[in-house]
Amino acid sequence: MIPASFVPMIAKMVLGKKILPKLQEEIAKHMAKMFKLEKLLNYMELPNDADQNSAKALEQVALLAGELSAIENRLNKLEILNKKPKKVKSDAK
Repeated sequence: MIPASFVPMIAKMVLGKKILPKLQEEIAKHMAKMFKLEKLLNYMELPNDADQNSAKALEQVALLAGELSAIENRLNKLEILNKKPKKVKSDAK
């Protein structure tokens, strides 16, 4: 006869090697289906509308930054041209 203390150990070995992996796999499949994880992963990994919108926004920012630097250069040139030379005080009186 098998002692009572061995029964849980034997049950754990049988469940752990044969039933538990299958049970874990089925639970994972059910959870993935329940939370639509496949659809979410596809949205995260594959190109989508958010990627296109961000690419357009980055292009627009780069274009505006270039225009801004050109305007700043023009303003700096205008300031240099419009500066009046300072009158030099002569010490001779």
